[in-house]
Parts: sequence; C-alpha cells; structure tokens
Amino acid sequence: MILPLPELIAALKPGQRLLGLDPGAKTIGVAVTDVALMIASPHAALKRAKLSLNAAQILALAQKLGAGGLVVGLPLSMDGTLGPAAQSARDWARALSDATGLPASLWDERLSSAAVNRFLIDEEPPNMLRTEIVRGLANLLSAVDSSNVLDVIERVYRELTRQSGDVKIPEVLECYQKFMLAYNSTFSNVERQVMKALDVGEFADAEWWSVVIATASGGARSPDAATMIAHPLYRLRFAVDYLPNVITLLKRDTDPDIRALQSEIYAGGNRPGHMILILPEESGKFSSPMRVASAIESVSLLYEAFAELNVESTTDLVMNSCDSGLDKVFEFRGLNDVIERVKGLLLDLWDNVIYYRDKRFADRMEMSARNLRVLVDIAGLEEKNLLQKERAELLRRKFMAGATKFFETGSSIPEMNKFSTYLPRHLLAPKETLLLQGRGGERRRHREAQDSAADPPGP
Repeated sequence: MILPLPELIAALKPGQRLLGLDPGAKTIGVAVTDVALMIASPHAALKRAKLSLNAAQILALAQKLGAGGLVVGLPLSMDGTLGPAAQSARDWARALSDATGLPASLWDERLSSAAVNRFLIDEEPPNMLRTEIVRGLANLLSAVDSSNVLDVIERVYRELTRQSGDVKIPEVLECYQKFMLAYNSTFSNVERQVMKALDVGEFADAEWWSVVIATASGGARSPDAATMIAHPLYRLRFAVDYLPNVITLLKRDTDPDIRALQSEIYAGGNRPGHMILILPEESGKFSSPMRVASAIESVSLLYEAFAELNVESTTDLVMNSCDSGLDKVFEFRGLNDVIERVKGLLLDLWDNVIYYRDKRFADRMEMSARNLRVLVDIAGLEEKNLLQKERAELLRRKFMAGATKFFETGSSIPEMNKFSTYLPRHLLAPKETLLLQGRGGERRRHREAQDSAADPPGP
C-alpha cells in the first residue's frame, strides 16, 4: 500500500521507525530513522535480487529495527514527470509493500543534491520576510494547539515537582507524535527558524522528549530533568501568550481592502493568479529607485503583452503587497492564465541564462532575451496571417523590453530555484548602475583616494 508521507507517519505506532530504501540496478541502499523521525542514518546495502528475496531481507530488517513503514526514493525527471526509472521505482515500491505487508511512501529525490549545493553556496541567506514570519508563527501556534503539547508538558512538570500533574504516558506519546508529525511533514525552514528564534527547539529534539517520557513513566529521572523541562516550557508558554498579538501587529491593515478589490476585479469568473517577484540585495549595496521601478515595469510589460496576445484585459494586474527582509519582494495578482504565461516566459529566460552563462553579461542578456519561445510563437502567428505585422512587431518589442528589464535588474521568481542547482542571485546580477553603495563603501573609497594621494610618487 502506497501512502502519502504524512499519512504513513500518522499510521506508525509510538516509537516505530521508518526504513529508507534507494533501489539501484545492482544494490538497494537501506537507511533507518531515529524514533523521532528526524534523522536517517545509512544502515546496509543489499544486493538487488528477486523481489521475494529482497522483501524477506527488508522485512527482517524492519522487525529487527522496529520499523513500521518504508520510504522509497522516487527519481522523478527534473520537470516532475515519471520517467522509466521513476516508474520502475514506483512499481517496485508497490510490489515490495504488498510482499512485506508494510505501508510505503515515495520520496521525491530530484532536489537532494541541488538543496545541498544551494545551502553551501548561499553563504548569506536573506532575512525572513514579514509574510513568512506571520505564516511561521501561525503554523507553530497551530501545531502547539493541535498536539496539546503545552498542556501535556505542563502536567509532566507538575508531576515531576510533586504537584499532582496526573499525566498518563499514552498522552505524552500521542502529544509527541502529533507535534513531530507537524514538524516533519508541514514545517518548512521558516517555521524551524521561528522555533530557533524563540529558543524552543527542544520540542523537536528526540533526546529532550526522551527525558519527558522517562519522567512521565515514573522511571529513572535525570537530576537536571526539572530544569531541562521547565526552561523550554516557560519559553513556549510565553510565546503562546504573546505571539497572537505579534501576528496582529505584523499583519497589514490593508489586507481586507485588497481582498475586496480582487473580488471586484475577478467577479467575471476568471480565476486570479499569483506571482512573486524577488529583488536580491547584497550587504552594503542598495537598490536605486530606478532598479525597483524597472523591475516592476518588467512584470507589467510582460503581463500586458501576454494579455494582448490572449485577447484579455490588460488592466487586471494588481500589486498585492511589497515586503523586505534583506531581499525585496513584490507580490502580484492577475488573471491566472496570463500570470502563468508570464512565469513560463521567465523560466524560459532562466533556462537561456543558464545555457549562455559563459557569455559576457551583455551578450548573455541579449541572447537569452532573443531566444525566447514566445518570439517564435509570434513569428508563427504572423506567418499564418493570424497576427498583423505591425501588432506582431509591437508585441515583440514589449516582450523584449520586459525580459531585458527583468534581466538588467537582477530580478528572479521563486520557481527559478525549484529545478536548478544554479542560484539566480549569481547569474542574474543587476547592472551596477542600478545599485547604490552604502555609506561605509563611500567612506572606504574616500579613504583609499586620500591614501593614494598621500603616497609619494615612485622612483
């Protein structure tokens, strides 16, 4: 039986682990998780053989290690489709689950190496945005509420300090499993950074939970158990009491007005689309107003061009919000079909940028823009007399102008990170004329100029 990973985790009995399987042509890599389902460690490599033999070996390992489910690597193609290797892995996982009687889940392993590369390359990740903070805080509060973790841990602490907490071990195990299910299956890096910032990371720590469980079971207790439980408990209690107020402060007063405007614009039945534009920033350098204006104009030009090509309204693009961590982020909403075509063009542009990455900046920009597929589509419509020559030329110019401005401003969209090991902030750097140096840089250049003038001339 193949299940989504969250359902597989929910079906596990308390304390059960998962086996991770990587089926290759000659061997099957086997890994095993800890009981918190946080860390998977390599365990064995089995020789690929008949399914019946491998199933018996894997079932024996599962019984020995206390595993209640299987996670099988699914080597999807980079565009998300099932290629021959992925189809084979999926069929093998289904047959293995039937043979062992263990439920299984498939794990998309497209981005495993890309994620590592991105982590190693991106030495200075951007600060979280306001919208991310709001979402992260709200998701953390939801996980705390749905798992009842605060009430259960408070009763464990009262039991520990002889205040009659009256807590049962099944309650603790259920609470632990629910919170860890949320942590492992729904928490992104945003929620985990929020937990780190609030200093409540213990609630995702298997060793800390082992102390809690031992305390609740009345077994041997660590001399420091009271302190180990109390400090994270107090910090989480403080967070739960005050975070709703913080979320209220961070939310925009204009949100209801924007929703009302969107309802009016899309009342005709057209589904609204959503798009994020990112302007990466570097420490010590700041965007000029021209850079911000050009980046926004690039989206507007592309949206208008596709709307005209689709014979849609060109006035439905709305800037929903703007936000800033280290990077600047602009959120747009418009007609879904048009928005999706704009994002498709920008991904096409990104593919071209990667292809021409060894070219000089100016050449890379020109070649990437001139080889967009939409320009080929326009030429085809013009050749079939489905598009007048003058209108075709105007559309070409608008697409070229939008793509060029997007490129020159060093803009990107989140989808560019999805299927590539390259970082947009490295290949789509903005023109230097669109950046302003910080005061520290100006002072440094001034000092260097003074030092240079003070140096005696060489012989």
